Amino acid sequence: MNIKISEQARITVNSTAYYVLSYIIFAFLFQLAQSLVSLYLFEIPSTFDRHTAQYLTKPESWSFDSVKVIFSSGIVLAFVMGIVCLIIYLKALQLDGLLRLFFLWGFVHSMNLLLGSVMLGSFVFEGFGYVLSWMYLQDTAKMILFFISLFLILAAGSLMTRPFLYSANTYYNMLSAEMRPGFRKYQFLFPYIFGTAIIFLMRFPVSLYELLLIITPGLMILPLFWGIGKFPPYFFEDHPKTIDIHWKLVIIAICVIITYLVVLGIGIKIG
Repeated sequence: MNIKISEQARITVNSTAYYVLSYIIFAFLFQLAQSLVSLYLFEIPSTFDRHTAQYLTKPESWSFDSVKVIFSSGIVLAFVMGIVCLIIYLKALQLDGLLRLFFLWGFVHSMNLLLGSVMLGSFVFEGFGYVLSWMYLQDTAKMILFFISLFLILAAGSLMTRPFLYSANTYYNMLSAEMRPGFRKYQFLFPYIFGTAIIFLMRFPVSLYELLLIITPGLMILPLFWGIGKFPPYFFEDHPKTIDIHWKLVIIAICVIITYLVVLGIGIKIG
């Protein structure tokens, strides 16, 4: 059974819109959490825009406690957001609403903000890397931390292979082995590629750390390229389904992108 070209584009547009929308929301909350912790626990005001965050204090005013708490608060929130998104998505796994895709991509972005930040921070002096540097970890310890984080990202993606594929019940009454490669491409691979390009353009210019953090969600969907053959065909609800572009979703995503560019183009000051 082949997917029509028009249906391929519709699936990709819907998934890409949710990919970018969930990134904007969860990345914003990630940065907001760090800025609020910085202000209310250490009285350090900050300002952040679409490029970077700046903490308005002298370099000599930093302490290990402030660095540790501020730059760890975001990943703690990312962990909580990821668990919440996972629970909501799994609870709605048997449903066929498209909104579930927001929480699926939200889980991917949250886990990337958590594990990707730790992984990249182990060799880039930025973000969570500040915490590791202030801990004076040896290169061997950082390398171990890098591989542990990489393993956990791939393991999370492997465990999510079936729930990823089950999102096909939004569009189909069944997902056969022959349909899976095409569905994988248009529901996950292309949205990741197009969404990453959009996010990069939104945040350009970016540092090496931020660039890699934008790219690393691909590690979560990488197991889809070796783990889909072991599952039997999936049979979903037997009522008629259509594949359409959800224009309200696309319009909302465009409005959020414009708002993001305008508001963070000016910058948000906390404190």
